[in-house]
Amino acid sequence: ENSKITAYNVSAGQLTEDYIRPQSDTVIHLFSNVLDIIEFERHNIASILNSDMSHNHILVCVSPFYQENGRGALMDEFGNMLRSMRCEYKLEKHTDDWKNPFSCQVRIFVSAYY
Repeated sequence: ENSKITAYNVSAGQLTEDYIRPQSDTVIHLFSNVLDIIEFERHNIASILNSDMSHNHILVCVSPFYQENGRGALMDEFGNMLRSMRCEYKLEKHTDDWKNPFSCQVRIFVSAYY
């Protein structure tokens, strides 16, 4: 009820710290099907998140699971950029790993001091 949801219609490279001015101590960020896009400007977002030590950040990241090192490694590369966070949860399912006709990878990163 008291949560505020804010969506931005700008590219990741256009985001600034002014866009992320949380009003609560804990902020949940959802990244769905963007971290596996090569052109997605993940460095800018990581830089903004690394500079904010006054909030607890939880990042929920979801994309298809690619077994190759190109697009498949981008989510972990993003996680490695987050100096102030740790990976709390990791899931990888290829289409051969279960009954479903799709693949999935999930990472949940949390502030190291959370």
